[in-house]
Parts: sequence; C-alpha cells; structure tokens
Amino acid sequence: MKETKRAQAEGLQFLSNYCSAFTTRLDGSSWPKYDRTWQNAARYFRGLLRPGSPTATDIADKMQVDQERLERFVRESPWEHENVEKELRERVPEAIQGPQAAVIIDGMGIPKSGEDSVGVARQWCGATGKVDNCQVTVNCTLARPGERQNADQLTWPLGMRLYLPKKWAGADDAEYEDQQQRERFAQRREDANIPDDIEHRTKLEIAAGLVEHVVSADIEHGCVVADQNYGKSRSFRQKLRGLDEPYI
Repeated sequence: MKETKRAQAEGLQFLSNYCSAFTTRLDGSSWPKYDRTWQNAARYFRGLLRPGSPTATDIADKMQVDQERLERFVRESPWEHENVEKELRERVPEAIQGPQAAVIIDGMGIPKSGEDSVGVARQWCGATGKVDNCQVTVNCTLARPGERQNADQLTWPLGMRLYLPKKWAGADDAEYEDQQQRERFAQRREDANIPDDIEHRTKLEIAAGLVEHVVSADIEHGCVVADQNYGKSRSFRQKLRGLDEPYI
C-alpha cells in the first residue's frame, strides 16, 4: 500500500512538472503576454490529461471554465512554440535520461471529417490504418522503459511539427488539378492564418530538424528509434550518422 501511494505521489509530481513546463518559464514567469491566457493553457492541459473526451466542450465542463474562452485560446492565442519546446528540452527530468533512454521519431495521424483544418488531406493515417482524410504530425519523444513493467515507462515530449502537404504550401502549380483548386487552397491557407514564410518540408526533413534540436540540447540518450518509413531513407540515416547518433 505504501509503495502504491508513493508511486501515485511520484506520478502526480511528474505531471505537475510536465504541466509547468508548458505554461511557465524556469524563472517562474508565464509564456503568453496575458495572465488569463496562460491560466487557460494550464486548465486546457490538465483537461487533456483527465479521463473522457478531449473536446473543448468536455474540457470546459471538467475544468469548469467558459467554453468560448477556451476555444478562443486554442484558436487565436499567440504562442512562441519554439521557445516552449526549448524550455521542454531544458527541463527533461534526469529520471528519463540515460543510456537506456531512446529518442523516438514517429508520425501521428489525426482523423478529420472536414477540409479546413491546417494540412488536412487524404494521406496515410496511422490512427485508422489506411489512407484517410487527416492531419499528420511528426513527433519527437524521449522514452525510458519501466524497471518492472512497460506501464512504468517514462516519456517526455521534445518537439512536434505539423506536416504541410504540397497543396497547402502553394509553391508548385503542378500539384493542383486546375486553377480553381489552387485558389481554394490559397483561400484555406489565408483563412487558417498560415504565415507566408511557411513552406513544404518532407517528413524526413522535419524529423532531422527535431533530432538536431535534441543533440544541441545535450539530452542523454542511447539511440534514435524510428519506423521503416524513416529508416529506409538513405539521406536520413546519413544525417543521423553525421550527428553521431546510433539508430534503430
């Protein structure tokens, strides 16, 4: 019983540190410009971790906050995402680092029913196991196996990028069926407030950039792990070797 309570206390402390890394700097100051914004960030984050649906409606109900305010935070609040990720890399708990830890590169499919979410397209979706209408992200996570069972493993996010298909990037006319389709995607890009300097990058290029950030942060780990879609790329393997990164 004591061991269980200690494990629960350690888990709660870990989640508290995890949430803090997303919402406050090491000096204690908040990330966004306005106090109310980072308060909503903390509530939204805790709501995602609680059981139940991760929709704004359910999170607002669970956290007892105004749904419209929460949705506005998700949709409109400006975030310095690169600085937040830098903070996450600087705050990786020592318990996760070590030669047994692995940097995991993986894609994640997010099924969608509409056409207006940034980057949505018919592409491979791991969540449904088929080509589907979805968004795709490239994720970089540090993971260390549990000492007694897999459920005890520890993980820490190091970075994530949304993959932007070529049609959403708007740089290559050959990608479009006709001028009308090009104009539709241009309008979607404008409606989604995608900055003009955001260009198409392959998933391999995104993954390589995320690994470079990990190396620069000097996070102790044993190797980089990725599936065959990354491993079969000669250029990606060469990039890892150039960084002196063992890989599986």
